[in-house]
Amino acid sequence: GAGRHVVVEKPMAVTIDDLPGVNWGTLDPTVGTARILTVLAEREVTVTGFANCDRGRSDLLTLWLAADHDLGNHHDTHGDLNKTDPDTWMKGVVRCNVVLTSLIGEPPRFFRYPYLYNGPTPEVRDAVLTRIESTGLQIGRVSIDNHEWKFGSLYAKALAAEDAPRAAEIARAYVEHVVKATHHFSDVARTRTGRDIDHVLLLHANALNADHLGELLDALAAEGVAFIELQEAMADPVYA
Repeated sequence: GAGRHVVVEKPMAVTIDDLPGVNWGTLDPTVGTARILTVLAEREVTVTGFANCDRGRSDLLTLWLAADHDLGNHHDTHGDLNKTDPDTWMKGVVRCNVVLTSLIGEPPRFFRYPYLYNGPTPEVRDAVLTRIESTGLQIGRVSIDNHEWKFGSLYAKALAAEDAPRAAEIARAYVEHVVKATHHFSDVARTRTGRDIDHVLLLHANALNADHLGELLDALAAEGVAFIELQEAMADPVYA
């Protein structure tokens, strides 16, 4: 009837950057990884994790694969294309591809730019994109950018200080922040394209998500989000 709130299903792919992980604080990375994977399994969410290959810990990357998640290339050193010679930077893409191919058994499908920086000029951007795509990689785009990485850093500091109330406060604010970001970028999509799109959410492997990813996924589901895989989201024409 009148005033009844109809929840429109919002497709969203969850992607998790900086594998094997950052900002673990006092949490053991193996334990943290296992917690994230458990939460994803419980909610039947399949993600693409983007790895920085020179961080080592291929044992942790293997855990993601064993749990049937996809691994993408996030550059070997998380190098900043806006501040690095493109030839040098590209070598990091190729090196990470070699590492991931040996782990996965086939070349990775997706690449994500560190910091989402596509290059300092249109010329560098276009030339580097051509080179990335010539390796067979597709860009794993992001539609819902956010400051989860900052919450993750603050959360790790609160854990290190053994400040449980502060950690809990950060976690609550984090969930609220990402839900607000989802609303914001849904509005941006409608303004720019006349419709909502299949969204791609950017998160990171960190202590914050080891402890609170479940709360975030549940909050998003309550907003009508339906979780899909990255390759499905990337089929939305907006990303072309």
